[in-house]
Amino acid sequence: MTQQKRSLWDRVWMRMFGDGSRRSVRMEKVISYVAHRLDDGARLDEAIQDEYVRRQVSPDELQQILDDRRIIEAARRRMHRELGFEEMAPGVRPRRNSV
Repeated sequence: MTQQKRSLWDRVWMRMFGDGSRRSVRMEKVISYVAHRLDDGARLDEAIQDEYVRRQVSPDELQQILDDRRIIEAARRRMHRELGFEEMAPGVRPRRNSV
């Protein structure tokens, strides 16, 4: 009986927090949330200090979120909008006008 309870607990734990080999649903939701906030015009520091984000992730998980390509792409899109650049492919630099 104890083995069955532990097994059930392990399944619940893995469902809530993931098994380490793949991202948990919780982390995916936080990543999507932060990317959405960036697309809506929030600064990165504002988005990651949001109460929702702070409640959902640990400092280590926050670093994983910051390293996620979706966050990097959303931050790049926001930067390009602020600087007045048209949407560009990753790695393409804008040309500077010669003076």
